[in-house]
Amino acid sequence: MAGDMPELETTPELLAALDALDEIGSIFLGFGVAEESFREIVAAVRLVDAETVGAIHARRVREMGPHYPESFQAEEDGLEAAEQRLRAPMPARRDLEPLPVVHMVPPVGSSLTLCCGRVPFELVGDQLTREEKYVNCPGGVA
Repeated sequence: MAGDMPELETTPELLAALDALDEIGSIFLGFGVAEESFREIVAAVRLVDAETVGAIHARRVREMGPHYPESFQAEEDGLEAAEQRLRAPMPARRDLEPLPVVHMVPPVGSSLTLCCGRVPFELVGDQLTREEKYVNCPGGVA
């Protein structure tokens, strides 16, 4: 069954959500809540989410049944994958692939990136973009 588990795409939103959960966990620990108790709360919320997705899926299948259209297959697959992922162990941030560093392309007439002032040839393995919203370089956008 683990081999059938839907793969996770490491997105900034997923990483931010995991960071937020860790931060909230730290707050709970700071108030004296045992880590195991906090993990039980998280597991209970995930179970409610899994059951909610399962209930949505069951209703959609019942509404469409017994012969639902082929166009419903993608939705059904998505609901099954979401429910399966929620029932599996929660991903740990450290287990996810790190995001590539994205730098701002140098402006016309310059050879240095706008974010960190480096030459693009130095950025082996990193990515370049013209869209400021995709830049995640630690230097930021100047």
